[in-house]
Amino acid sequence: MAFFGEVLLALGRWLRGRSAMRGADVLQQLDLTGPRSLPIVLLSCALIGLMLAYMGGAQLGRIGAQNFLADVVTVGMVRELAGMMTGIILAGRVGSAFAAQLATMKAGEEIDALRVLGVDPISHLVLPRLLALMGVAPVLITFGAVAGVLAGWPAAVGAYGVTTAEYFNQCLRALSFTHLWIGLFKGMLYVALRNRGVDKIAVQADLEGGTYDLALAERFGPLDAEAKNWRDWAELYIRGASFWDVDWSQAVYYFSQLAPTAPNLRDASGWTATDRYLQALLGYGNWLSAAGDHCLAAEQYHTYLGLLADPQVEPTVVYADEQCGQGDQGDQGDEEATPTPEGESTPQPTDTPTP
Repeated sequence: MAFFGEVLLALGRWLRGRSAMRGADVLQQLDLTGPRSLPIVLLSCALIGLMLAYMGGAQLGRIGAQNFLADVVTVGMVRELAGMMTGIILAGRVGSAFAAQLATMKAGEEIDALRVLGVDPISHLVLPRLLALMGVAPVLITFGAVAGVLAGWPAAVGAYGVTTAEYFNQCLRALSFTHLWIGLFKGMLYVALRNRGVDKIAVQADLEGGTYDLALAERFGPLDAEAKNWRDWAELYIRGASFWDVDWSQAVYYFSQLAPTAPNLRDASGWTATDRYLQALLGYGNWLSAAGDHCLAAEQYHTYLGLLADPQVEPTVVYADEQCGQGDQGDQGDEEATPTPEGESTPQPTDTPTP
């Protein structure tokens, strides 16, 4: 919420003409998000419009309603599919680039350096990208909807006998301001929720808020692969942290999966996934040692030392190894057979005498 409030304040300063944001930054982001995303948006929406026309015409042809094929393609593309596909493309192509850039700057302490220099990171980094997306998304959605409607025209005319004039006339009749507004709103809302969710997880360390935003975005359309990865990593972190100081074995299980794939993922405490994994190994090893299972405790300690050379932990590892060795020797002694006393023989049965 604090980040959202800072963005609103920066946007208000820009509207009043008091923002320190440079126009060149906005133009650069517009070039990255708009023209370079247009070809893939047109191609994707055109293929979906063509497929929608063929499949819809096959079903409408059974009842002799081919004339309504233009309604299906127009309403489907303008109201639902164009906004969803454009949002997915912008989220996967542009949103992932934004998240990677900001996360890299955060890890390299470049954002802190901007604050030290007296530069507002929100106005310098976030606001240009936000304005670029707000300006480009409606245009791309409109182009995508037009491409989908035009791609349905050859299928309607060539396969189902609809005339060109009838197709486009029916498209204009089916199109309404309500459909257009809903389509633009869904696409922009999907992009905003998806990007805000990834930003909360990757940059702001707000894992719960990020997963919630991504869940809301998924209601408007499927998430791209990168957004799914961020959500899955955040859920693994939350589950592992929920077992902290309660069940160390479960904490080790979850963070052992997360540390290799997202080592720098952190929550509000500032602990990264790697830090959590190392501390969970120590906690699990101490718990096992207190329970008398020194061998398994030694395994946890050795795993810890394999990831981080810590001289303070080495005496604990040596002690666990000694206790484990003593336990193995005791087990071997118990398994040895009891010796038979010398000088004693087992009596042999004799034949019973015949009367």
